[in-house]
Amino acid sequence: MVNGYLEDDEAYDYYFTRRTTYWPLMNCLDADDPILTNKIRDELMIKPPRNKSFLRVLNQQNLEFKEGKQATDIRDMIFKNKKNGFYIEAGAYDCESISVTLPFEYHYGWTGILIETMPYFFTKCKQVNRHAHLMHSCIGTKTRPYITDFNISGGLTEPNSTGHSDGVYYMQGIVSKKNSPLEVSIKLQCYPLYSVLLSLGNPTVNLFVLDIEGFELGVLQTIPWNKVDIEVLDIETDLAGVVQKDSSREKIIDFMYRKGYDRFDHTNDFNPVTEKKQNDLFVRRDIVKKYNVKQLPIVKENN
Repeated sequence: MVNGYLEDDEAYDYYFTRRTTYWPLMNCLDADDPILTNKIRDELMIKPPRNKSFLRVLNQQNLEFKEGKQATDIRDMIFKNKKNGFYIEAGAYDCESISVTLPFEYHYGWTGILIETMPYFFTKCKQVNRHAHLMHSCIGTKTRPYITDFNISGGLTEPNSTGHSDGVYYMQGIVSKKNSPLEVSIKLQCYPLYSVLLSLGNPTVNLFVLDIEGFELGVLQTIPWNKVDIEVLDIETDLAGVVQKDSSREKIIDFMYRKGYDRFDHTNDFNPVTEKKQNDLFVRRDIVKKYNVKQLPIVKENN
């Protein structure tokens, strides 16, 4: 470890050898069972520092609202200078380099929960010292907890299986099938998002960032929308249908429309790997009115 950060050999060992904890009996419990929600709160979550402490970022620029980035679009279109908001970021990666919520936390005092499944990246999250709850788990596609295989290899071993120019089959995520004997997976217990929210007292969620590499619709379908208060969602949609075959970007858009959300585009969001728009922004209709949300000009992709 150098300056508090794992070196490559340490990271590799942690990445591939760390054991995860799961409780099979929890799979029998409903999402709102207090036994389950208390277990999540007391044993799965790392609580934020009692006193707001300094952030240990590798790049100070990651704290800023940069032009053309998701966080900037969300601020400029919706929340403006809103302080002390609450977020969920599922698929938090290293909690810094591509974090949508970090600028809101740094500049406006937001807090929330950061959820990351990959052991190595979760270690990185802890090192950043975010003022938020941390959870090393996966958000489930079922209304009860369950144990599943999670691919930590990235599925880079079968070129062109999705037509992507660099041979990406899927990013790390829930495994529907193994594409190569070289791929590595770990057993993980996934939990309903509703259970996670209840473990925190079911707060108003100003911003929910959902970036779990293709299973977004499955997660959205588990949420009891009449029992939660989620204002804005930023959802990765370009991998919909790749691993969850009954999903598509169009199905996610239709689902969110029926739940009372209007869709907005990011200003500069073209993914050259998938050759699609990467994320869609959904704002609940009462929030559209509250903040007078208007679409910002979109940067045209260069063909």
